[in-house]
Amino acid sequence: MNQSSCKYQISILLISMLVSIASELYSQDFHNIDQRDTTIYLSVDSYPKLITLEREYEISNLSAFVNQHLKWPRTSLDCEGRVFISFIVEKNGSLSNKKFAKRLCEGFDEKAMDVIDLMNTWQPGIINGAPVRTLVTIPIKFSL
Repeated sequence: MNQSSCKYQISILLISMLVSIASELYSQDFHNIDQRDTTIYLSVDSYPKLITLEREYEISNLSAFVNQHLKWPRTSLDCEGRVFISFIVEKNGSLSNKKFAKRLCEGFDEKAMDVIDLMNTWQPGIINGAPVRTLVTIPIKFSL
């Protein structure tokens, strides 16, 4: 084997080892970040989707689910407008930290939250192929 050929084989071996080590470190680091990352993201590669027995609802068409399940309160209040409710879609698809971002009227706020309480199963938001905690805010409209 000549010296040039030997250097070439050593170079290929070193490059192969470096790629292998870098790949292993990246996957371990990515795995560790995924496991302990508690960051709440506003912008993700793929936004959460509501999963029901009938269908999946993307954020852009959640109004169909809301309109199907929203019940008006029995009240003498003449109230029109929007209730905004925010929550976190967790990595496992459950919801946490449900709260009012903007209230409307007593009774109406509670009926809006009742609809959110029906949204039990979600496909989480995704960044770089991994599920992440994602903040979602939903407007719920009451109008005549």
